[in-house]
Order: sequence, then structure tokens, then C-alpha cells
Amino acid sequence: MINKLPNFLSITLVMVLTALLLGCSYVEERQLNSGRKLWSSKNINHYRYVVTFFAFNSDSNKPVQIEVKDKRRVSLKCMGCDLEIEGSFDDLSSIEALFERIQSLLEDETRSLSAEYNNEFGYPIRIESRSKDRRISDSSSRIEISKFEVFK
Repeated sequence: MINKLPNFLSITLVMVLTALLLGCSYVEERQLNSGRKLWSSKNINHYRYVVTFFAFNSDSNKPVQIEVKDKRRVSLKCMGCDLEIEGSFDDLSSIEALFERIQSLLEDETRSLSAEYNNEFGYPIRIESRSKDRRISDSSSRIEISKFEVFK
């Protein structure tokens, strides 16, 4: 019986850690679905927001104003700056695209994800992701959404 105790503890520890890892993913997925549902219920067709992307690239930390009408980007302009990488904000060019980015990060088993959502409209206000491999030092990114406006 004494020899089996360490195996029992090992199995229990593995089960607890697995539950914690799956639980975090489950919570993020529930929050994503809740945010999407709230966003969809608002039926917003024309809006504008500022997105700032923090990562290891030349367009990092540049506030970019994006305007969307009928689910299509109609304007993208860097606020007091120039973008250096062509298309660097294409996958951030609508609230729906931001939801898709979160979904993709949730499905990527090599990355961890943390996201926050606006309580009134459901859109993401912060998306943070990093490699689960601690040996990779420049793999984190953060997206922040601010100055959200709805046009009638």
C-alpha cells in the first residue's frame, strides 16, 4: 500500500493539472461565446474603434483607427504615425475579425490566451496571447481596443 501511494498522488496531480488547463480554456471559450452573442444581439452595422497592437514588430504600439460599415472596413488610419508593414492590421479590421482571432488562439494548443470583453456591447477590449514554451522570449502579443463609437 505504501508503494502505491506515490503513484496515486502522481495520477491525482496529473488529473488536477489537466482539469485546470481544460478549465481555463473552457472559461475563455464561454466568455468568447457570451461576447459574440451580446455583440450580435446589438445589431451594430456602423462603428469605429482604435486598436493598438503590442508585439515584436515595427507596427507595434501604434494606435490605428478602424471604421466598419455593414461588416466591411471602410477606413483604416494610423493616428499620428505611418504603418510600416502592409496589411499588418487586416486581421484586426472588424469586431468579427477580432472574435475570429480569439477563436483561432483558443484552438492553438501552443499558445495561452487571456481576453476581456466590453460589458455593454460584448466586443473584446483586450486580447493577450503568449507561447506556452517559456524558451521563446518574443512570442507574446497584446491587442487593446479603445474609443469605440457606434454610428446611427
